[in-house]
Parts: sequence; structure tokens; C-alpha cells
Amino acid sequence: MKVKRIILVSENVDEIVLEANEFTGFVMSDIGDEIWINRFQYDDGSCQKIKVANYLSLAVFDSIKNKKSGFNFVCEKEISAWESLKEYDFTQIELVFEDDSKENYFLSWSDGRNEYENKYQNRAYISDPYFKRDLVWLSVIKNDIERESWIEEMEQLSMAIEIEDEVKRNFVE
Repeated sequence: MKVKRIILVSENVDEIVLEANEFTGFVMSDIGDEIWINRFQYDDGSCQKIKVANYLSLAVFDSIKNKKSGFNFVCEKEISAWESLKEYDFTQIELVFEDDSKENYFLSWSDGRNEYENKYQNRAYISDPYFKRDLVWLSVIKNDIERESWIEEMEQLSMAIEIEDEVKRNFVE
């Protein structure tokens, strides 16, 4: 089964719809079931069985810079999907397959400096010479060791790209 698009849902209910050609490097793992009872939304104590991903890594191409995000009631001005991706933390991801079937996953969340920031979420901004465009590499990783490892990998990748660019410049000169 092929993924046609993914939909990222942020903590402010903004949606970013990413077509298959707008992202790469998608990995989601450590997925488990949880039972939630939200008394704020359901007075009768109804419960939901949900899937939660404790690991997500996703690179999004800068081709979404001119794309509008889905719904943003928090901002008074419209912002691009690119800006939304860089600014907001994400709570859910929906996979939409070629046959239009869907699977929804919540992302691990733990309040950071406030209830709107996920301490498990990180971003890296990379100008990638392989793809010849900028990327925002997004991660939501619950495991502290894996999260630190991801951050180190992104730092090394950024340094490798800078070194490669420097070598190319020196070779041309």
C-alpha cells in the first residue's frame, strides 16, 4: 500500500497536508495502543482507543513555502504551511493511502516550557545538496537517548553539508 499524503495536526488544530512528493525520510515506530477518557470533551466518560507513535522522523521539502496551512484560528494572519511547520508542535499524524483509506496516530507529548510545546519535538533546518533544496527535518521522539542521538545526527549532517560545500567551492576556485 502506498501513502498518497500525510496530514500533520498541530496543537492549535492547524493542519498541514503534505503530498507524497513534499516529504522524504519518513519513519514512524514504537507504536502502541492507549485508552483515553477525556472528561472535558465527553461528559459521559466515553473512552477512545488510540494509537500513539513514540518515534517520528520526517523531512519536509521547502516546496511547501507557498502552500497555505489548513486551519489556523490562533493567528490573525494566514501563514504558510512552511511557517506553521517551523512554529507549531504537532499532536497527530494521519496517513492517507492511495485507496483513500486513513490511519490516525497521536504523537507522544510531554509539556515543554508550556502546554503548547512538546518537549519531545525537535527540528533541524538543512540546505540539502542532494535534493538541491531546503528541508525542515521534524522529529518527535519520546526516548531521551534516541532523541539526543537524532539531534547529534542532524548536527553531523549539517556539518557534513557545510564541509562538502566548502570542498566544492575550493575545487571550483
